[in-house]
Amino acid sequence: MAIQCTLAPFINKEFLVTGAWGEPRTGHIHAGIDLQTREAYQTGIGQPVYSMSDGVVTRVDQTNQGTGYGALCIVWNQANNDLWLYGDLSDNTVMVNVGDRVLQGQQISIEGNPSGTASTGLHVHLEKENQADGVFKFGYANSIDPTTGTGIENVVNYSNVYIY
Repeated sequence: MAIQCTLAPFINKEFLVTGAWGEPRTGHIHAGIDLQTREAYQTGIGQPVYSMSDGVVTRVDQTNQGTGYGALCIVWNQANNDLWLYGDLSDNTVMVNVGDRVLQGQQISIEGNPSGTASTGLHVHLEKENQADGVFKFGYANSIDPTTGTGIENVVNYSNVYIY
């Protein structure tokens, strides 16, 4: 039985937390959470990733640009200054452009497993900052726990399966 959550980048797909915010990584502290759909794990096919808020797209990289995030999309919710980074997306699958307005629940890409990011399988890296200038600063020191208010626990736990 899946745990119902209140906000997630997947809709009607069961998923797991495979990387926690704040966990030590080689050379850095993980600034987001990694989420993997059960379907991607079982089939090897990445599933759609949806925007978790209304906002404007401030950055898009279609491939791994040496940032460690793989393909990525950043959405800024100007109403509350939240910036959501969706990283480790499948290369060349970001469906929005810089300056586009997106709505919560709008598909923006597909979960991926980019080379050079030390990932362990298909997933989406979800990172959150709160910046009044709308500029994503990157890194743990600038991040806030992206699970707050989502109903998702910030812990790697393969027995907790979530659905939104």
